[in-house]
Amino acid sequence: MAFQIKPLAICPDKKSGGATGRSKTPGGRPFVQKFLVIALGTVLPLSLAPEPWYAGINHFTAFFVTMILQAMAMEATATASLITLDGFSVRVISECSAVHLAALYGAFVASFPADRHRKWMGFGIGPALLFLLNAGRIAMVTVIGRYIPALFTIAHLYLGQVGMISATVGLCVFWCRWASSPQQSSKTGRFMARAIVFGSLFFLPWLRFNRPYVAAIDFLVQWFYHLGGYALTLPHAHRYYYQTFSIIPYFGLVMAPATVPILARLKRLGFGLGILVVFHLLHRLCNVWLSGFKIGWVAPVSQVVYVSGMFILPVYLALTFILKNRYVSR
Repeated sequence: MAFQIKPLAICPDKKSGGATGRSKTPGGRPFVQKFLVIALGTVLPLSLAPEPWYAGINHFTAFFVTMILQAMAMEATATASLITLDGFSVRVISECSAVHLAALYGAFVASFPADRHRKWMGFGIGPALLFLLNAGRIAMVTVIGRYIPALFTIAHLYLGQVGMISATVGLCVFWCRWASSPQQSSKTGRFMARAIVFGSLFFLPWLRFNRPYVAAIDFLVQWFYHLGGYALTLPHAHRYYYQTFSIIPYFGLVMAPATVPILARLKRLGFGLGILVVFHLLHRLCNVWLSGFKIGWVAPVSQVVYVSGMFILPVYLALTFILKNRYVSR
């Protein structure tokens, strides 16, 4: 981006006091704090790792996606992290590999008060399911890109944001129910169906309004710098700003719990959206510092802000709301 700068909860505890025999109630402060600390301690270092470190998982993901496409009788090949289908190519990067979402899921399992057997089951099965879902997503996006190229970006946004973030939260809810009350785990499907419906209803309008939303944030950035005597020209070269689409799954997941009063859902929605707006504003400020003022050390800060707003906050805020309202026990 070029800039012109001119100086001018809750799964119920068992009656004995919880799965661990202690009062670390899921949705209570100890659980929420532990979940946040582990999530930050795993996802942020992963986001700062150099892209070459992900070569192995990226190559394997590309190979696996190619196998899926070949199983569908399609002429697909994989060269390192590049997938090619009848002349149309996509490249798997770290952000596409579901590593960040798997780490968030792992942080949730590690924080939740359940016995070790159920935790190890969660650690083993959950990331594998996320990998399979993500591989299916990439395969579907590749097919759409090959045969309906006009819908490629929209499919990428929808399946990558609404689909994968919602799937991660749904998997956490399913495991939570299974770990605390197995007979309740089958109800997760209805919750996920509502989350997808609400998210989808908001997705189409957001395709139109995400750019004006970024323009409004940029107005605040320009006003901030105007106070310091600078005149900023902030271009809007992109039709879709990916980082803003984390709002969509958050909206769907918060509105999905049918047993939570609508006023409580709207309050949480407003609270979470306010936090996400702040992080989107910080990300635009980081862009100015990087591209306009050439401040190199801001790059890792920008990445931390980006990943927090894209993955950590939507999942964390949605999950803690769902658990706090005891929805997953119903």
